[in-house]
Amino acid sequence: MTERTFHQRFTLASKCGIMVFSGLAFWFFWERQAFVGLLVMIIVVGMIERVLHTEYTFKKVKPIDREEEHWFLIINRGRFARRVTIPVEEIKSIRVMPTPMKMSHFLLITYGPGNVFGVQPVDEDAFLATWRKTAADPSVNNKKSEQQANNTGNTEETSVRPEQGK
Repeated sequence: MTERTFHQRFTLASKCGIMVFSGLAFWFFWERQAFVGLLVMIIVVGMIERVLHTEYTFKKVKPIDREEEHWFLIINRGRFARRVTIPVEEIKSIRVMPTPMKMSHFLLITYGPGNVFGVQPVDEDAFLATWRKTAADPSVNNKKSEQQANNTGNTEETSVRPEQGK
């Protein structure tokens, strides 16, 4: 496996947000406020583009500054947003978190020195299984064991963690 891609889940909140803003744009056009209606339509297009084109890719690549290949989680949030690249070896935990109004949930990725990122893949179980497989890669295990030897006594709260032996 050299690459695995997951798409974003189209949640009820996303559907409702797009419908409300589309209705608002229609209302502005109906009231002959075309400029405001156009601005709201641009927001709707941005929302739809982000939902349809967000993808999460686990990819094994050879960076320019390193000698061997490493696994990365590449988060692409559409054409109008910046791509986020997270080395899998820096991911400390992935936790399932509810959204503020408890309408849905997302996966909260904790990585690096206190960085977090939320993702909503369609198939969360396969996403977590792929993370476990990539984190169990021998090149990643060597770096993680070195980090654990340097950071003795560092404990994390309950989270979904990769199993090192598989």
